[in-house]
Amino acid sequence: MILCDERFMARAIQLARQAEPQSVSPNPHVGAVLVYDEDPNDVRIIGEGYHKKRGEGHAEVECLRSVRDEDKFLIQHATMYVTLEPCAHVGRTPSCASMLVERGVPRVVVGTTDPNPLVAGKGIDILRSNGIQVLVGCLSLECREVARVFMTNQERHRPFITLKWAQSQDGYMDRQRTEGSPIIFSSPFSAMLVHRERSRHSAILVGARTILLDRARLSNRLWTGNNPAPFVLDPRGESFDVLATYDDAKRWTVVTTKATMDAVDHHTFKVLAVDREEEMLDGLMTHLMKDEKTSLLVEGGSYTLSSFISAGLWDEARIEKAPFDLFEEGIKAPDLSSARKVDSHTIDGRVIDLYRRFSER
Repeated sequence: MILCDERFMARAIQLARQAEPQSVSPNPHVGAVLVYDEDPNDVRIIGEGYHKKRGEGHAEVECLRSVRDEDKFLIQHATMYVTLEPCAHVGRTPSCASMLVERGVPRVVVGTTDPNPLVAGKGIDILRSNGIQVLVGCLSLECREVARVFMTNQERHRPFITLKWAQSQDGYMDRQRTEGSPIIFSSPFSAMLVHRERSRHSAILVGARTILLDRARLSNRLWTGNNPAPFVLDPRGESFDVLATYDDAKRWTVVTTKATMDAVDHHTFKVLAVDREEEMLDGLMTHLMKDEKTSLLVEGGSYTLSSFISAGLWDEARIEKAPFDLFEEGIKAPDLSSARKVDSHTIDGRVIDLYRRFSER
Protein backbone atom coordinates (compact mmCIF):
# COMPACT_ATOMS: atom_id res chain seq x y z
CA MET A 1 0.00 0.00 0.00
CA ILE A 2 1.35 3.41 -1.00
CA LEU A 3 1.56 5.84 1.91
CA CYS A 4 1.93 9.60 2.28
CA ASP A 5 5.22 10.46 3.93
CA GLU A 6 4.69 14.15 4.70
CA ARG A 7 8.42 14.78 5.09
CA PHE A 8 8.98 14.27 1.38
CA MET A 9 5.94 16.25 0.25
CA ALA A 10 7.04 19.08 2.55
CA ARG A 11 10.39 19.05 0.78
CA ALA A 12 8.63 19.17 -2.61
CA ILE A 13 6.68 22.22 -1.42
CA GLN A 14 9.91 23.83 -0.25
CA LEU A 15 11.39 23.30 -3.71
CA ALA A 16 8.29 24.72 -5.45
CA ARG A 17 8.65 27.96 -3.50
CA GLN A 18 12.13 28.55 -4.90
CA ALA A 19 10.81 29.63 -8.31
CA GLU A 20 10.44 33.35 -9.00
CA PRO A 21 6.71 34.05 -9.52
CA GLN A 22 7.13 35.98 -12.77
CA SER A 23 9.51 33.36 -14.19
CA VAL A 24 6.93 30.57 -14.09
CA SER A 25 3.78 32.63 -14.75
CA PRO A 26 1.21 31.70 -16.02
CA ASN A 27 2.25 28.20 -14.94
CA PRO A 28 1.99 27.04 -11.32
CA HIS A 29 4.74 26.61 -8.77
CA VAL A 30 5.43 22.86 -8.61
CA GLY A 31 8.07 20.82 -6.81
CA ALA A 32 8.93 17.12 -7.03
CA VAL A 33 11.02 14.68 -5.00
CA LEU A 34 11.97 11.13 -6.01
CA VAL A 35 12.46 8.76 -3.07
CA TYR A 36 13.96 5.27 -3.14
CA ASP A 37 11.88 3.55 -0.47
CA GLU A 38 11.75 -0.17 -1.23
CA ASP A 39 14.42 -0.94 1.37
CA PRO A 40 13.22 0.37 4.76
CA ASN A 41 16.84 0.47 5.90
CA ASP A 42 17.92 2.65 2.98
CA VAL A 43 15.13 5.18 2.33
CA ARG A 44 16.64 8.22 0.64
CA ILE A 45 15.99 11.02 -1.83
CA ILE A 46 17.59 10.29 -5.19
CA GLY A 47 16.18 13.22 -7.18
CA GLU A 48 14.73 16.70 -6.69
CA GLY A 49 13.39 19.37 -9.01
CA TYR A 50 11.02 22.27 -9.45
CA HIS A 51 9.56 24.23 -12.35
CA LYS A 52 11.93 27.18 -12.76
CA LYS A 53 10.75 28.99 -15.87
CA ARG A 54 7.85 29.01 -18.28
CA GLY A 55 8.63 26.88 -21.33
CA GLU A 56 11.33 24.90 -19.54
CA GLY A 57 11.18 21.53 -17.81
CA HIS A 58 8.37 20.83 -15.38
CA ALA A 59 9.16 19.71 -11.84
CA GLU A 60 8.92 16.00 -12.68
CA VAL A 61 11.32 16.38 -15.60
CA GLU A 62 13.84 18.33 -13.53
CA CYS A 63 13.53 15.80 -10.72
CA LEU A 64 14.35 12.80 -12.93
CA ARG A 65 17.08 14.77 -14.68
CA SER A 66 18.79 15.33 -11.32
CA VAL A 67 19.17 11.61 -10.55
CA ARG A 68 22.84 10.61 -10.58
CA ASP A 69 23.93 8.03 -13.14
CA GLU A 70 24.74 5.48 -10.44
CA ASP A 71 21.20 5.83 -9.02
CA LYS A 72 19.22 5.69 -12.27
CA PHE A 73 18.46 1.99 -11.82
CA LEU A 74 16.58 2.93 -8.63
CA ILE A 75 14.00 5.01 -10.53
CA GLN A 76 11.95 1.86 -11.15
CA HIS A 77 11.92 1.19 -7.40
CA ALA A 78 11.08 4.71 -6.20
CA THR A 79 8.14 6.93 -5.30
CA MET A 80 7.73 10.40 -6.76
CA TYR A 81 6.20 13.09 -4.57
CA VAL A 82 4.84 15.96 -6.65
CA THR A 83 2.85 18.94 -5.35
CA LEU A 84 0.49 19.14 -8.34
CA GLU A 85 -1.00 16.46 -10.58
CA PRO A 86 1.35 15.68 -13.50
CA CYS A 87 0.19 17.31 -16.72
CA ALA A 88 -1.57 15.17 -19.31
CA HIS A 89 -1.32 17.44 -22.35
CA VAL A 90 1.50 18.29 -24.72
CA GLY A 91 2.21 22.04 -24.81
CA ARG A 92 5.54 23.82 -24.61
CA THR A 93 6.81 20.65 -22.91
CA PRO A 94 5.81 16.96 -23.21
CA SER A 95 3.21 15.30 -20.99
CA CYS A 96 4.71 14.63 -17.56
CA ALA A 97 2.28 11.80 -16.84
CA SER A 98 3.36 9.95 -19.98
CA MET A 99 7.01 10.64 -19.18
CA LEU A 100 6.63 9.03 -15.74
CA VAL A 101 5.13 5.96 -17.40
CA GLU A 102 8.01 5.76 -19.88
CA ARG A 103 10.63 6.09 -17.14
CA GLY A 104 9.02 3.30 -15.12
CA VAL A 105 8.26 5.20 -11.91
CA PRO A 106 6.06 2.71 -10.02
CA ARG A 107 4.46 4.98 -7.42
CA VAL A 108 3.37 8.64 -7.41
CA VAL A 109 2.10 10.70 -4.47
CA VAL A 110 0.20 13.80 -5.64
CA GLY A 111 -0.41 16.77 -3.38
CA THR A 112 -3.46 18.15 -5.18
CA THR A 113 -5.29 17.75 -8.46
CA ASP A 114 -4.91 20.26 -11.29
CA PRO A 115 -8.07 22.36 -11.94
CA ASN A 116 -6.91 23.18 -15.48
CA PRO A 117 -9.48 21.56 -17.84
CA LEU A 118 -6.59 20.30 -19.98
CA VAL A 119 -5.49 18.17 -17.01
CA ALA A 120 -8.21 17.89 -14.32
CA GLY A 121 -7.70 14.24 -13.39
CA LYS A 122 -6.41 13.14 -16.77
CA GLY A 123 -2.82 12.97 -15.55
CA ILE A 124 -3.81 10.68 -12.69
CA ASP A 125 -5.88 8.54 -15.10
CA ILE A 126 -2.84 8.08 -17.38
CA LEU A 127 -0.72 6.95 -14.44
CA ARG A 128 -3.28 4.52 -13.05
CA SER A 129 -4.22 3.06 -16.43
CA ASN A 130 -0.56 2.16 -16.89
CA GLY A 131 -0.30 0.34 -13.58
CA ILE A 132 1.28 3.11 -11.52
CA GLN A 133 0.11 3.32 -7.92
CA VAL A 134 -1.21 6.82 -7.18
CA LEU A 135 -2.09 8.49 -3.88
CA VAL A 136 -3.78 11.90 -4.03
CA GLY A 137 -4.13 14.48 -1.26
CA CYS A 138 -0.86 14.41 0.67
CA LEU A 139 -0.57 17.86 2.32
CA SER A 140 -3.22 19.04 -0.13
CA LEU A 141 -3.91 22.41 1.53
CA GLU A 142 -0.22 23.27 1.62
CA CYS A 143 0.18 22.21 -2.01
CA ARG A 144 -2.75 24.40 -3.05
CA GLU A 145 -1.22 27.27 -1.10
CA VAL A 146 2.11 27.13 -2.93
CA ALA A 147 0.18 27.21 -6.24
CA ARG A 148 -2.44 29.72 -5.04
CA VAL A 149 -2.02 32.15 -7.95
CA PHE A 150 -2.58 29.38 -10.48
CA MET A 151 -5.49 27.95 -8.49
CA THR A 152 -7.19 31.35 -8.43
CA ASN A 153 -6.66 31.81 -12.18
CA GLN A 154 -8.18 28.43 -12.98
CA GLU A 155 -11.01 28.29 -10.45
CA ARG A 156 -12.13 31.94 -10.32
CA HIS A 157 -11.08 32.92 -13.85
CA ARG A 158 -9.34 36.07 -12.69
CA PRO A 159 -5.91 37.13 -11.41
CA PHE A 160 -4.80 36.55 -7.84
CA ILE A 161 -5.39 39.97 -6.24
CA THR A 162 -3.32 41.42 -3.42
CA LEU A 163 -4.35 44.64 -1.71
CA LYS A 164 -1.57 46.68 -0.14
CA TRP A 165 -1.58 49.87 1.85
CA ALA A 166 0.14 51.66 4.74
CA GLN A 167 -1.64 53.58 7.48
CA SER A 168 -1.25 55.25 10.85
CA GLN A 169 -2.05 53.47 14.11
CA ASP A 170 -5.38 55.29 14.25
CA GLY A 171 -6.39 54.08 10.78
CA TYR A 172 -5.61 56.93 8.36
CA MET A 173 -3.90 56.49 4.99
CA ASP A 174 -3.23 60.18 4.37
CA ARG A 175 -4.32 63.65 5.34
CA GLN A 176 -6.85 65.50 3.22
CA ARG A 177 -4.80 67.33 0.58
CA THR A 178 -4.90 68.64 -2.96
CA GLU A 179 -1.13 68.98 -3.28
CA GLY A 180 2.07 68.31 -1.38
CA SER A 181 3.90 65.13 -0.49
CA PRO A 182 2.16 62.13 1.05
CA ILE A 183 2.84 61.06 4.62
CA ILE A 184 5.64 58.50 4.75
CA PHE A 185 4.52 55.48 6.76
CA SER A 186 7.21 53.01 5.66
CA SER A 187 10.80 52.71 6.84
CA PRO A 188 13.50 52.32 4.16
CA PHE A 189 13.56 48.57 4.79
CA SER A 190 9.79 48.06 4.73
CA ALA A 191 9.66 50.18 1.53
CA MET A 192 12.16 47.78 -0.04
CA LEU A 193 9.88 44.88 0.90
CA VAL A 194 7.01 46.64 -0.88
CA HIS A 195 9.13 46.70 -4.03
CA ARG A 196 9.87 43.01 -3.57
CA GLU A 197 6.11 42.43 -3.47
CA ARG A 198 5.73 44.43 -6.69
CA SER A 199 8.32 42.24 -8.40
CA ARG A 200 6.23 39.17 -7.57
CA HIS A 201 3.14 40.47 -9.38
CA SER A 202 2.56 40.72 -13.11
CA ALA A 203 0.38 43.85 -12.86
CA ILE A 204 -0.07 46.76 -10.44
CA LEU A 205 -2.93 49.27 -10.14
CA VAL A 206 -3.72 52.59 -8.49
CA GLY A 207 -6.49 55.14 -8.79
CA ALA A 208 -6.31 58.49 -10.57
CA ARG A 209 -5.76 60.46 -7.34
CA THR A 210 -2.53 58.57 -6.62
CA ILE A 211 -1.20 59.62 -10.03
CA LEU A 212 -2.41 63.21 -9.67
CA LEU A 213 -1.02 63.88 -6.19
CA ASP A 214 1.96 61.54 -5.91
CA ARG A 215 3.15 61.17 -9.52
CA ALA A 216 3.43 57.45 -8.72
CA ARG A 217 5.70 55.42 -11.01
CA LEU A 218 4.85 51.96 -9.62
CA SER A 219 8.28 50.46 -10.34
CA ASN A 220 10.22 48.01 -8.18
CA ARG A 221 13.44 50.04 -8.40
CA LEU A 222 14.47 48.95 -4.88
CA TRP A 223 14.35 45.27 -5.82
CA THR A 224 15.49 43.03 -8.66
CA GLY A 225 13.25 41.59 -11.37
CA ASN A 226 10.81 42.90 -13.92
CA ASN A 227 8.51 45.82 -13.18
CA PRO A 228 4.82 44.88 -13.09
CA ALA A 229 2.59 46.25 -15.86
CA PRO A 230 1.08 49.51 -14.49
CA PHE A 231 -2.69 50.23 -14.60
CA VAL A 232 -4.74 53.25 -13.52
CA LEU A 233 -8.43 53.12 -12.66
CA ASP A 234 -9.67 56.46 -13.97
CA PRO A 235 -13.30 56.80 -15.12
CA ARG A 236 -13.09 60.58 -15.64
CA GLY A 237 -9.67 60.97 -17.23
CA GLU A 238 -8.16 62.91 -14.32
CA SER A 239 -4.73 61.30 -14.68
CA PHE A 240 -4.33 61.73 -18.44
CA ASP A 241 -2.28 64.95 -18.40
CA VAL A 242 0.15 63.61 -15.80
CA LEU A 243 0.60 60.28 -17.57
CA ALA A 244 1.37 62.17 -20.79
CA THR A 245 4.54 63.50 -19.12
CA TYR A 246 5.86 60.03 -18.23
CA ASP A 247 8.76 58.84 -20.35
CA ASP A 248 7.37 55.30 -20.09
CA ALA A 249 3.74 56.26 -20.79
CA LYS A 250 3.45 53.53 -23.43
CA ARG A 251 3.75 50.92 -20.67
CA TRP A 252 0.72 52.26 -18.81
CA THR A 253 -2.88 51.17 -19.29
CA VAL A 254 -5.76 53.41 -18.22
CA VAL A 255 -9.04 51.71 -17.37
CA THR A 256 -11.81 54.17 -18.15
CA THR A 257 -15.10 54.60 -20.00
CA LYS A 258 -15.70 54.96 -23.71
CA ALA A 259 -17.42 58.30 -23.10
CA THR A 260 -14.29 59.65 -21.41
CA MET A 261 -12.07 58.48 -24.25
CA ASP A 262 -14.36 60.03 -26.86
CA ALA A 263 -13.36 63.45 -25.49
CA VAL A 264 -9.62 62.77 -25.86
CA ASP A 265 -7.88 63.65 -29.13
CA HIS A 266 -4.52 62.04 -28.48
CA HIS A 267 -2.84 59.86 -25.88
CA THR A 268 0.41 57.94 -25.56
CA PHE A 269 -0.74 55.38 -23.00
CA LYS A 270 -2.79 52.23 -23.61
CA VAL A 271 -6.52 52.29 -22.95
CA LEU A 272 -9.04 49.75 -21.72
CA ALA A 273 -12.44 51.40 -22.22
CA VAL A 274 -15.79 49.97 -21.13
CA ASP A 275 -19.33 51.22 -21.62
CA ARG A 276 -20.08 52.11 -18.00
CA GLU A 277 -18.03 52.87 -14.90
CA GLU A 278 -19.71 49.95 -13.11
CA GLU A 279 -18.16 47.57 -15.66
CA MET A 280 -14.56 48.70 -15.15
CA LEU A 281 -13.46 46.07 -12.64
CA ASP A 282 -15.00 43.14 -14.50
CA GLY A 283 -13.55 44.46 -17.76
CA LEU A 284 -10.16 44.71 -16.11
CA MET A 285 -10.34 41.11 -14.85
CA THR A 286 -11.14 39.84 -18.35
CA HIS A 287 -8.35 41.90 -19.90
CA LEU A 288 -5.73 40.76 -17.39
CA MET A 289 -6.52 37.08 -17.85
CA LYS A 290 -6.51 37.41 -21.64
CA ASP A 291 -3.09 39.09 -21.41
CA GLU A 292 -1.77 36.39 -19.02
CA LYS A 293 -1.39 38.84 -16.17
CA THR A 294 -1.93 36.24 -13.47
CA SER A 295 -1.53 38.43 -10.38
CA LEU A 296 -2.52 42.01 -9.57
CA LEU A 297 -1.22 44.24 -6.78
CA VAL A 298 -3.66 47.04 -5.87
CA GLU A 299 -1.90 49.87 -4.02
CA GLY A 300 -4.59 52.47 -3.66
CA GLY A 301 -5.77 54.90 -2.72
CA SER A 302 -8.55 54.28 -0.26
CA TYR A 303 -11.43 54.64 -2.74
CA THR A 304 -9.82 52.27 -5.24
CA LEU A 305 -9.00 49.69 -2.57
CA SER A 306 -12.53 49.89 -1.16
CA SER A 307 -13.95 49.34 -4.65
CA PHE A 308 -12.13 46.02 -4.90
CA ILE A 309 -13.18 45.02 -1.38
CA SER A 310 -16.84 45.87 -2.05
CA ALA A 311 -16.76 43.86 -5.28
CA GLY A 312 -15.24 40.87 -3.50
CA LEU A 313 -12.22 41.07 -5.78
CA TRP A 314 -9.30 40.31 -3.51
CA ASP A 315 -7.47 37.31 -2.10
CA GLU A 316 -4.79 38.74 0.16
CA ALA A 317 -4.21 42.06 1.90
CA ARG A 318 -0.94 43.37 3.34
CA ILE A 319 -1.38 46.29 5.71
CA GLU A 320 1.54 48.20 7.19
CA LYS A 321 0.81 50.17 10.37
CA ALA A 322 3.24 52.93 11.27
CA PRO A 323 4.06 53.59 14.96
CA PHE A 324 2.28 56.95 15.14
CA ASP A 325 -1.21 58.49 15.01
CA LEU A 326 -2.41 61.30 12.75
CA PHE A 327 -5.00 62.62 15.25
CA GLU A 328 -6.88 64.37 12.48
CA GLU A 329 -9.75 63.97 10.09
CA GLY A 330 -7.84 62.46 7.19
CA ILE A 331 -8.49 59.73 4.65
CA LYS A 332 -9.60 56.59 6.42
CA ALA A 333 -8.09 53.25 5.46
CA PRO A 334 -10.47 50.56 4.16
CA ASP A 335 -12.17 48.30 6.68
CA LEU A 336 -11.07 44.66 6.79
CA SER A 337 -12.31 43.92 10.30
CA SER A 338 -14.43 41.01 9.05
CA ALA A 339 -11.55 39.38 7.16
CA ARG A 340 -9.28 36.66 8.51
CA LYS A 341 -5.87 37.75 9.78
CA VAL A 342 -3.38 34.95 9.09
CA ASP A 343 -0.10 36.57 10.08
CA SER A 344 1.34 39.59 11.87
CA HIS A 345 4.94 40.61 12.38
CA THR A 346 6.92 43.76 13.14
CA ILE A 347 9.63 45.34 10.96
CA ASP A 348 11.38 48.55 12.03
CA GLY A 349 8.54 49.31 14.43
CA ARG A 350 5.93 48.85 11.69
CA VAL A 351 3.32 46.13 12.19
CA ILE A 352 2.68 44.17 8.98
CA ASP A 353 -0.68 42.36 9.03
CA LEU A 354 -1.59 39.76 6.42
CA TYR A 355 -5.24 39.01 5.69
CA ARG A 356 -6.75 36.32 3.48
CA ARG A 357 -10.17 36.14 1.91
CA PHE A 358 -11.80 32.85 0.96
CA SER A 359 -14.78 33.11 -1.35
CA GLU A 360 -16.34 31.89 -4.56
CA ARG A 361 -15.60 34.98 -6.64
